Amino acid sequence: MPSFDEFEGNVTLEYSDKKLAEDSGYAYNAMVNVPLSDTMAMRAVYTSGKNPGIYQNIATGRKDIGNQDDDEYRLMFRYADGPLDLNLMIMKRERFDFGQKEKGNADKPGTADIVDPNCVYDTAWYYGATCTRVFATAGGDLAGWDEDVAFYSYTDETFDVESSVVSLTANYDFEAFSATLILANYDFDEYSVTDWSRIDTDDLYPDPLYYYGDAKRETQELRFTSKGDGPIQWTAGYFRTDYESAPNSVMEWEVTNADGLDYLGYMGFSSHNGTYDPSFYVSPFGDTEFRGNTGFLVYGSYNYYNYAEEEAIYGSVDYTVGDWTFTLGMRDFELSDGFKTSEYGVFYEDPENTGCGGDEAVGVTCSEENGSESDNRFKYTVTYEVNDDLTVFAVSSVGYRAGGNNAALPFFCANDPEAAGFKRRYTSDEAENTEIGFKS
Repeated sequence: MPSFDEFEGNVTLEYSDKKLAEDSGYAYNAMVNVPLSDTMAMRAVYTSGKNPGIYQNIATGRKDIGNQDDDEYRLMFRYADGPLDLNLMIMKRERFDFGQKEKGNADKPGTADIVDPNCVYDTAWYYGATCTRVFATAGGDLAGWDEDVAFYSYTDETFDVESSVVSLTANYDFEAFSATLILANYDFDEYSVTDWSRIDTDDLYPDPLYYYGDAKRETQELRFTSKGDGPIQWTAGYFRTDYESAPNSVMEWEVTNADGLDYLGYMGFSSHNGTYDPSFYVSPFGDTEFRGNTGFLVYGSYNYYNYAEEEAIYGSVDYTVGDWTFTLGMRDFELSDGFKTSEYGVFYEDPENTGCGGDEAVGVTCSEENGSESDNRFKYTVTYEVNDDLTVFAVSSVGYRAGGNNAALPFFCANDPEAAGFKRRYTSDEAENTEIGFKS
């Protein structure tokens, strides 16, 4: 928090030499606090760090896979005059990961594998023991590569995530109570590239999947708290949060080249009388160029809308009589959320899959879920102060985690008989807590 007292600044620099990494790591931290007047001050903070990668991709020739770069910028202003105290914060975080950071612990099956020198290597292309594939795809020559950290992945994966926050906290002290207003806006942007060549084209042809994420969240909270040392103390407030991802937008776009499309047909995928043709999909489904990337569509997903809202009022009253204090708290909430998405491409070729409006090319699914709920939770507390050094207490409270909609079942699972009992929506749970104890 900015300080009115004095000008202050500091800088720290760290350097690291990481074993097996070609690059060095670092961490920079800088802060400056500037009093602008008796009632106003500013503080700026900057942090930057790099954790170098140690993995080596035989397919692309890179030996710095796993690099992670993190940057954070924070600017804070404070104004305080009499009963009013204002705090404004602007923060931006950037993270860029180059390549998978941990081999064998990725988010999809059949991912790039580590070389195991104890295996009997095979020069065959097709799936065999996992440990044979690196040697095979390297053409039988691992000279110049560290077999402990070398792997094979047709495309180097990247993850580029940016988030920003603008928040305002205002406090005002009235004679009998204080009021606090908290406003915050969050923006999230993500662009990532993951490699699916191992799964779909047996490492023979490119098969990158591009992901585009764009979402925002807004929160508002107004809270009133009593002042003084009377027998009754209270808190009352209102809270609301709204989340929304970018509507009517492509989320995922997986592509290959012409040879890759032919290979997919060879692997048994077919449609439209035996010939898969990405151009059957109307824009943006079948574009051969999207956001600067080119290729022929294998798989894609499209977001029509995705939202979540929560609204609540809450309050708490403490009543003290003698050495006893009784507390009653309550939170009443309402939730609503929903989504509508489509998946499309070579894996969804079914005559019944013609989009949400029934007018798309064969191979476009539609998933839509919406729901809402309202409920309340209570808290009861009794404390007894035996003396200045010992307090006995008993607490009974119920918390909750917000409910919502389960993601749509994968197309291949939706018609499974077991799916008939799959509940699309889950309600908020109740986390019951009971405590009896003492404090000294």
